[in-house]
Amino acid sequence: NKLSNPEIEKTAYEYIEKGFQKILTYEVRGVSGAFSLYGHEPPENILTAYGLMEFTDLSQVYDVDKNLLERMKEYIFTQQNNDGSFQFQEHHYGAADTSDRLALNAYIGWALSEACSDEPRLEKTVSYLKGKMANTQDGYTLALIANILVNTKDKDAKGLLDRLAAMAIIDKDKAH
Repeated sequence: NKLSNPEIEKTAYEYIEKGFQKILTYEVRGVSGAFSLYGHEPPENILTAYGLMEFTDLSQVYDVDKNLLERMKEYIFTQQNNDGSFQFQEHHYGAADTSDRLALNAYIGWALSEACSDEPRLEKTVSYLKGKMANTQDGYTLALIANILVNTKDKDAKGLLDRLAAMAIIDKDKAH
């Protein structure tokens, strides 16, 4: 709204600083760039991806250490399988079925595409997800994949966005 209130801004930055410092305590000791629910092993790829996305966004308004972002990206890429998918630890999420695993892979890929959309290693994940999307009917999973395709400027992004738009159910003045 282009209004400035120095007192509110100071308080907001204090909250950001406190929250940021607290989240840093969840980096797993001895596993650089990996995070878990309480900062203990085993690291959790989903939480690390979530943190990477959060810190990437935060870096637009707050001084986030670039080395931290780099460590997180590198850790996630060490968890990438040869086919572009990612490894999962299931102790906090229960047993994921096939569609859940695809959504989790898409989420990790989306986080990486927010942080490093031009990273060549991300191409394997894009290829993996594109190979699965034709047989996927879940709108949430497809939307996650669409985020990656848009971020990486993939030629199939528009087609997937059109497919998602066609899936919308319009009921009077609402859509879902």
